[in-house]
Amino acid sequence: MMRKFAAELLGTGLLVFFGVGVATLMFGFKFDGGSVAAGVVATALAFGLVLMALAYVLGPVSGCHVNPAVTMGALLAGRLPLVEAVGYWVAQFVGGILGALVLWGMFNASPLYSTSKTGLGTNGYGAASDIHIGVAAPSWRKSS
Repeated sequence: MMRKFAAELLGTGLLVFFGVGVATLMFGFKFDGGSVAAGVVATALAFGLVLMALAYVLGPVSGCHVNPAVTMGALLAGRLPLVEAVGYWVAQFVGGILGALVLWGMFNASPLYSTSKTGLGTNGYGAASDIHIGVAAPSWRKSS
């Protein structure tokens, strides 16, 4: 059982580290070269390829959920007992936090990194969003 939890912790940490790392480089540090589409494609490929590699490596050990929602689905489908699901969730949350901490530590060493300006792969909100996403429709979309 501990081997499964360790696999989920490691897998979630790696997925957060690489996926969020690429998103931060593309959008936070503007490595996308000014092309939002290039940043989206690079981020999607990073998440997809890391998840594929994890599925091959960790799939035989734990099923490679690496996402609490996947674990919830397995629990609701009756493929995972509640005690094991709780262990998966704890491992996934700890792995995600550890992956983000390692990433933050690496970026924090850069003079170009600012938590308030760059964040860690966040999309932003309102004026800080590349496409100005907010709670309500943006003013330019409202009809009179």
